Amino acid sequence: MSSSIWVPLVTAVLGLVTGLGTAFFTQRRADNREDVRWQRERQDRLEQWQRERQDRLEQWQREDSQRWLKERQQAYARLITALNEWENALETLYEARWRDRRNETPTEFDMTVIRSARDAANEALVSVRFIASKPLRDMAEFACSVHEMFPLVTMDIKSGRRLDVEKKQMLSSTERLHKLMSEDLGLEASARAEASSGE
Repeated sequence: MSSSIWVPLVTAVLGLVTGLGTAFFTQRRADNREDVRWQRERQDRLEQWQRERQDRLEQWQREDSQRWLKERQQAYARLITALNEWENALETLYEARWRDRRNETPTEFDMTVIRSARDAANEALVSVRFIASKPLRDMAEFACSVHEMFPLVTMDIKSGRRLDVEKKQMLSSTERLHKLMSEDLGLEASARAEASSGE
């Protein structure tokens, strides 16, 4: 009789151990699936956060680039405008010196407008020095120095040829500066693209 009690008891224990083992392994598999799902969600959230961060960074870079482009446009426009006004004032001096040359008599010339135009150009040059590339900065400084020297050249009324050469160099320096500015702002490339698309 005692052996007959042990068989059901062993069977019951084996059933209990098997049940507990099955429950344990089933729970472990469920936990592992949950861990994998949680890791996947975490990875998805991380990737989404990185994409959003990258999008924000790219948007900030675009806005920053646009802001710098606008700053350069304004600085370049101020300098070119100031140089053009300076050239207009120097044109009056140029014409006066040619009259003096024809009359062979130097006359007094009021330099107030020229000085005012020079000061405005030098003030505009400060922004360009800060914001422009080195070649453009160098060209801007060269253009201003050529404009600055022009009144000194006009003091000798006997040298009409030199007067014309200096005037041409002054105007040429502004044109070259304007071309460099247009290239820096991408206006030359877009003008060429439009011209080639129109053909």
